Amino acid sequence: MRMFNIPLIISMRNEASMFDAEDKIRYEINHLIRKPPSDCIKCKKCNDVCPQHLEVAEILGEIKNNYEDISLQWWREYV
Repeated sequence: MRMFNIPLIISMRNEASMFDAEDKIRYEINHLIRKPPSDCIKCKKCNDVCPQHLEVAEILGEIKNNYEDISLQWWREYV
């Protein structure tokens, strides 16, 4: 089972927000991240172990809704 790199995904979202880099995060989510936010099963176990007490499952959902486009994820058939 592939694991999410949650710190990386949240860091990318924060960088996009701070530097108005929406296109950059959209590209990274759809072309570089091999386990995208849409693969989250919403078990919310990540919320319980987050050292910053973030609602991680909700953040992944927000990123999925705002930036992810499965039609651009050409790599999905290979992993």
